[in-house]
Amino acid sequence: MNNALQASQVWEAAVELAIADNSLSSLGRAFVRMAHPQAYADTLFRVSVASTTVKDVIEKHALSVMETKLNDILGRDIHIDITIDPSINEREP
Repeated sequence: MNNALQASQVWEAAVELAIADNSLSSLGRAFVRMAHPQAYADTLFRVSVASTTVKDVIEKHALSVMETKLNDILGRDIHIDITIDPSINEREP
């Protein structure tokens, strides 16, 4: 798997593409910014979020858009795997 720095750069590029073409709602934009990319390999892109609420909103309002943007960037079909890590909030300033 690629490291978290590379995953973060790819995730941020996908977010920017989605914002540029208005394919994310304002709610979707806010919540994908809460995701913390961990790594990616082959067809899997793993992100962590702090709660089930964040996971549910991303899955409902942004998942398909983000998978499409990641597909475009990486040149292959990508599935996003969202894990829950409550400690994320403790690590942020």
